[in-house]
Amino acid sequence: MYRYFLYGVTAWLAAYATVFYISLNKPSNVSKWVHDAYVKKTLIASATPSPRIIISAGSSTLFGIDSSAISQAFNLPVVNYSVNAGLMLPVILHKTKQILREGDILIMPLEYDMYLYNGSPNEQMIDYVISYEPHILPTLTLKEQFYIFWQTTFRSIITKQTQEIQTPQGLYGAHNIDNRGDQINTAKADQAKEFYKELQDTKPYEYNNIYKGDELSYRYLREFAAYCKQNNIKLILTPCPLLTKPQYKEERFFADVPQKLRAMGFTYIGNPYDYMYSIDFFFNTDYHLNDEARKTHTQKLIKELLPNFFGNEVSTSSNFR
Repeated sequence: MYRYFLYGVTAWLAAYATVFYISLNKPSNVSKWVHDAYVKKTLIASATPSPRIIISAGSSTLFGIDSSAISQAFNLPVVNYSVNAGLMLPVILHKTKQILREGDILIMPLEYDMYLYNGSPNEQMIDYVISYEPHILPTLTLKEQFYIFWQTTFRSIITKQTQEIQTPQGLYGAHNIDNRGDQINTAKADQAKEFYKELQDTKPYEYNNIYKGDELSYRYLREFAAYCKQNNIKLILTPCPLLTKPQYKEERFFADVPQKLRAMGFTYIGNPYDYMYSIDFFFNTDYHLNDEARKTHTQKLIKELLPNFFGNEVSTSSNFR
């Protein structure tokens, strides 16, 4: 009886693995807008001459940076390579590596969720990796690979085999990204009522209850920093914009992360609390600034960055130990 059970489990796993393999690199509507955005931004990056500034994180930077203002401030071309924090840290680091060149200046205002990443991929990361970037799988830990395999449902696989791929519409996608990689059409006048209602309903995220300080994210960041050092790429970490909540003032997480990163030898510029803004600064989520606030936020970031820049030249001396 036990032997037949093992046979059954083995047969099921073999069938599932076969179906999973078939689903690799099969486009998905769930991640189509992310894929299209990266395709456009990669073309922008490839056409941008060096030396240049690359800014890479999730959608808080897609919405939150005025690349033109940064370019004018430092007299260097700027590419906003940020798309979606839901892809999670290892995917964003992998995608960023693909477009980096020797001598680049890389600014990363990573969303706070990325510092909490401990090897459990979410649905967005899983769908994007298996649908558009399956070559990322071997670069992940065995735990992450197992999660991706185990959490890919038969329903999602069947859906991908039968669905018609749609051209993304609405707020998200390549059609709403300008020639530097910034999000467009996010002025206050463009803010729909449901967007503001979404902001009003935003609950504070309990970072302290999740944060341990030994997350897998730090291993990924150390490896990425070593890559940057080896390729003469200056890496600067900064806070990202976030909708302020009274609880955040009491959370050690926002003080611990910069301290830990600096102790590890990273250049981390700024104080997270200085980049927390009121609801009127945001467009539709607690990470997405409106166009007017984007300009204010970018000017603050420029002032923070100035000590690391010397005229038109950027210091390439490494702060990594």
